Amino acid sequence: MARTLITPVSLIRETGQDVETPTTIDATLVTNGAKIPYDTNIAGNLLIHVKNTFGSGVTVTIVKTDTGSRASLGNTDVTVAASTGEQMIRVSASRHGQSDGFIYVNFSTGMTGSIMTYLLP
Repeated sequence: MARTLITPVSLIRETGQDVETPTTIDATLVTNGAKIPYDTNIAGNLLIHVKNTFGSGVTVTIVKTDTGSRASLGNTDVTVAASTGEQMIRVSASRHGQSDGFIYVNFSTGMTGSIMTYLLP
């Protein structure tokens, strides 16, 4: 199945912005995973905010790159606490960017909650 596209919100320095509606993590998203577009200019400025509403702790996996020397560093696995857990994950395109121009995110079986992505200025 096709991964769900999640487009980052570009934050603007020194100004307020309306809060966007996050993407719901449901059975379809858990099965298919998510993809976030990137280019090499983001250089660590991608931030992923994940909330867990599932009754158990879960793992969110940022999949390792499929090209280059940083693939040897492996996936980034982040544990999110049960029910009300939240995590902010700063992501490097050089470690996680895929050759198709996306960063892939996978979720533990059964996870529910939400995901939001931001590009820092």
